Amino acid sequence: MGFEFLSDEHLGQYGKYGGEPTAKQLQDYFLLDPKALKRIAELRHDYTRLGYALQFCTLKFLGTFLANPTAVPDNVTRTLAVQLRLPRTVPFERYLAREDTRSWHQAEIRKLLGFKDFDRVEVLHLMRVLYQHLLVTDERPIVLFDLLTQRLVQRQVILPGATVLAQIVVRVRERVTTRLYRQLAARLDAAQRAALEGLLVIPEGQRRSPLDVLRTAPTRQNAAGLLHALRRIDQLRALGIRDIQLDDLSQPRKGRRVEPQER
Repeated sequence: MGFEFLSDEHLGQYGKYGGEPTAKQLQDYFLLDPKALKRIAELRHDYTRLGYALQFCTLKFLGTFLANPTAVPDNVTRTLAVQLRLPRTVPFERYLAREDTRSWHQAEIRKLLGFKDFDRVEVLHLMRVLYQHLLVTDERPIVLFDLLTQRLVQRQVILPGATVLAQIVVRVRERVTTRLYRQLAARLDAAQRAALEGLLVIPEGQRRSPLDVLRTAPTRQNAAGLLHALRRIDQLRALGIRDIQLDDLSQPRKGRRVEPQER
């Protein structure tokens, strides 16, 4: 399985604002505490104060900085401007022109908020969290990707590139799936194993294996389609694998569907 689950839209939203924050989010992430207000008051210019505040709250909210720190929703700018008692129109272009100042602010903000770099320790932590999560549930890769993103923000870790997290999702899902298949294989007797292996053998004169045929669900919603479905059920029951003990597996794992890109 590759990174197909990461759509262009999702990649475009990663580490960026996906719209205006809610009132609850504004309260949780965009209200400046006394320490931040004191530091910002020491800055000389209005555009520097607001630029600093935007970077400060953006890191808290997104877990990363923006290439353009002023590319934020209007309600974010308004919320911070009111707290800093600044006019609505601030010459942001002057803040954007001072790259060294922005970088210096970022380093200071990271230290003030206690954000850490993403390193091998965090990789191992995310892999452990995701592995335990997947033992009891089977969520879509994009849901797991968002779960890891939220976890890093909660742990105050600077977000890595999107493909780094996607690779962790793919690796852990493959590891858990392999573990599940091995558990199931160990519970088969010789006859059951032979029946399943026989599904992979293409009969002479045929182009498809029995497994491929069973994978094809009925497409017609009529009597012929119903008969096809019933025959398919009979073929599955004839494999003799209905009595395999699965009580120790979580319900989502029992009903796991293999996605096309995993076949």
